[in-house]
Amino acid sequence: MFAQCPPPGFPTSGNNCGSPVICENLDGYCNTINNNNQSRAFPCCAGFTLNNDEWFGFFAGSTTITIDITPSNCLPGGGGQLGLQSAIYATCPPANPSNAWCNANLMDSQCSCKQNTFTLTSNNFVIGQVYWFVFDGCSGSVCDYSVDVTAGQTTPFPPDDPGAVTGPTPICQGTTGAYSVPLVNGASTYTWTLVPATAGTITGSGNSINVNWAAGFSGNAELCVKVSNACYQGGTSCFTVNVLPKPTATISGSGVICAGTGNSVDLTVTLTGDPDWKFVYSINGVNQPPVTTSSSPYIFSTTTPGTFALVNVYSVDSNPDCQGTVSGSVTINQITLNPGSTTVAAICGQDNGSVDLSVSGGTAPYTYSWSGGQTTQDLTTTPPGTYTVTITDSNGCTKTRSATISDVITAPTLTTVIVNNTTCTNGNGSIDLSVTPASNNSYSWSGGQTTQDLVDLIPGTYTVTVTQGVTCTATGTYTVTDTPSLPNPTATNVSSTCNLPNGSVDATVTGGVSPYTYSWSNGATTQDLADIDSGTYTLTVTGANGCTKTLSSTVANNDPHITLAATTQPNTSCNSGTGSVNLTPTPAVPPAPLGNYTYMWSDGSTVQDPVDLLPGTYTVTISAGGTCTTTGSYTVADVPNKPSPTATFVGSTCNLLNGSIDASVSGGVAPYTYEWSGNNGTTQDLTNIGPGAYTLTVTGANGCTQTVAVTVTNNDPVFTITGALQPNTACSSGNGSIDLML
Repeated sequence: MFAQCPPPGFPTSGNNCGSPVICENLDGYCNTINNNNQSRAFPCCAGFTLNNDEWFGFFAGSTTITIDITPSNCLPGGGGQLGLQSAIYATCPPANPSNAWCNANLMDSQCSCKQNTFTLTSNNFVIGQVYWFVFDGCSGSVCDYSVDVTAGQTTPFPPDDPGAVTGPTPICQGTTGAYSVPLVNGASTYTWTLVPATAGTITGSGNSINVNWAAGFSGNAELCVKVSNACYQGGTSCFTVNVLPKPTATISGSGVICAGTGNSVDLTVTLTGDPDWKFVYSINGVNQPPVTTSSSPYIFSTTTPGTFALVNVYSVDSNPDCQGTVSGSVTINQITLNPGSTTVAAICGQDNGSVDLSVSGGTAPYTYSWSGGQTTQDLTTTPPGTYTVTITDSNGCTKTRSATISDVITAPTLTTVIVNNTTCTNGNGSIDLSVTPASNNSYSWSGGQTTQDLVDLIPGTYTVTVTQGVTCTATGTYTVTDTPSLPNPTATNVSSTCNLPNGSVDATVTGGVSPYTYSWSNGATTQDLADIDSGTYTLTVTGANGCTKTLSSTVANNDPHITLAATTQPNTSCNSGTGSVNLTPTPAVPPAPLGNYTYMWSDGSTVQDPVDLLPGTYTVTISAGGTCTTTGSYTVADVPNKPSPTATFVGSTCNLLNGSIDASVSGGVAPYTYEWSGNNGTTQDLTNIGPGAYTLTVTGANGCTQTVAVTVTNNDPVFTITGALQPNTACSSGNGSIDLML
C-alpha cells in the first residue's frame, strides 16, 4: 500500500512549518514519518513534545473539513512509545504560543500518541486558505500513515473573479479613503496596487484597505486588486479614482503704521489649486469674516496694526470641497518715534556748544535734517542758538524736536612753567603756558609772538594776552633769569710703558649742556686720548650751550724689570747637534699694553727655546719693545752617547761552516746598525761561519760607533768503528754483508 507514498506528484513533507503546500486533493495522501528532526515543544499541546515532526500545508475548499489519520507499521522510538500525534494550525505557530494564539489559530489536535485511526475536524475553515498539518512519531517512533478526508473538500481550485472595487471618487489629495471589493470565493490573498505608485500609500489587507492619498499628487489614479490562493492565481479588478488638488494659501507683505498719519499697508494672499477659494484670516488671533475670491494673488489693505495669519482655505467649486493648507504670517507694527536731547552750552560765543540727540521707537537706521542744514544725529562745535531737527526712521515715519544751546562767558585761567636761560652764546630760556579751557585760544606776547609757548628766550620779562572766543581774555607777565651751565671735566690716565706710545687719558664730563665738543693740546678732538707718549696734555671742553672749561693731565712712563732663567741640555750626538736651551723670562708675558716678547740669539735663531744645538756658548737678547730689553748667555756641553757591544760564540766542528756569534748592545742611541769585518754581513749575529777572527762595528742612531773582536775556535771529535760480518752462502749470487757501528 505504501510503496507509492507519497503519491506521485506530491511534494515531500518538510521539517518545519512553512513549506511545502500540497496543491492536490489531500484525500488518500500517505507517507512515512522521518526520524531526523530535533526535539521541541508541541505547540498548543502543553506537556507534549515533538521529536521527529513533519509539516505541510493543504488547501481548504470548504468551511467544514474532517480528516482521519491512520498510523501503521510503527517502530518504537528512543522513549519506547509507539504511534503518532498530530495537529492542524491556521498559521505557523511561534516557539511558545500563548493561549490566545492557540484559541485563534489551532483548528484541532491529537496531543497524545495514537496507534489506531484518529480524527481531526473543524467547521471554521476559510475557503481558499492554507492550513498547516504536523505529524510526529511519539518519542521518535517511526510509522507509516495515511490521510482520508471524510467530510469537506481539500482539492484546490482557482478563486472566482473579483467584483467591482468601490470607494470615494473624486477625493481630496492628502486625505484617506476606504476601498473594498466583495469577498471572493476561493481567494485567500488580495494584492492591491496603485498606478502611479506615487499617488499614495495602501494600508490594510484583505478585501478592504485604505489609501492615504499623497499630498503632492493630483489627477487620475488606478487602484487595482488581484486575487489568488496558495495554489492558483485569480483575476484582477481596477477602479479609477480622481484625486483633487488641495488648495494652498500663503499670506505675505510688510509695512508699518505710522502713529497719527492714518497710512495703510497692503497684504497679499497667494492661492493655488482650483478656484474659487474661501479663506479666513485672523488679526492677533481673532478670526475675521471669510473672504471668497477667484483671483490669486488676492490683495487687501489694512490700517490696523497687529499679527495677520491665515486660519484655513477651501476650494469651494469642487465636490467635495477640499480643505487646504495655509502658511505665513505678517506682523504690522505701529511706529511711534520718541526723540530726546541734552545740550552743552557754548563758551565765550564760540562754536563749541553741542546737542546730544537720542531716539527710541521706530526702526533704525534713522535720518536727520536740522534747521541749520546738518544731517548728523548730534550737533557738535555749534554756536549758541535754537535748532530744530526732523527725524525719519527706515519705515518713513517722522518726528520733530527743538533744542537750545546757551552761551557761557568766563575768563581763561593761566599757569606757566618757566625754564631759565643756561646758555653762554644764545638764549635757551622758555615759558610753557597752560590755559584752561585749553581749546580755541589765541595768544599775543609783548615780543610779538603769537604761539602759546615761547622758546629760545634770552633773560628778560615777557607779557601775554590770551583771548578765548570773542570776549573772554586773560593777561599774564613772566620773567626768565640768567643761570649759565658750565661743563665740569675730570680725567684719569694710564702711564706709557717702555717709552712707547701706549699711554692713555680717560676724560669724564659732568654738568653743562650735552653734547660736548673736545679740543686737546695735541690736536685731538676725541673725548679720550689713547696710544700716546708720556707728557702733559690740556683738554678744552665746550658744551652745547657754548660754555667752556679746560683741564690738564700728565702721563708718566714705566719700564717693567725683565729677568731671565734657563736650563740647558748637552749635546749627545756624534754627527749633529742635540743640545737645547729652555729659556724662562719673568714676567712670563709683558704687561699690557705691550705685546709678546721677541728673541734674538747669537746663532740667528728667533725662538724662545732653541733646539738641535752643537756644543758651545749662545747669547740671547729679549725685548718687550721700546727701551725694555735684557741679555743672557748659556753653554751647551758635549757628552756623546756611544753604544757598548759584547759578543759570545759557538765554535765550529771539523773546520766546517757551522760556528756562530751572538752579539748584544747596550748604551748609545737605538736603533743600531752593524758591520762585520771581512764582508761577513750587516746583521747583529753571525751563523754558519768557520773558525777565525771577527770584528763587529756598531753605529748608534746618533752616529756614535764602537767595535768588539771575537775569535771562533774549531773542535774535531774522535770516532770508533766496529763491524759484524756475514759470509756469502750462495753459489750463484752474493748474499754476504757488513754491519758497521760508529
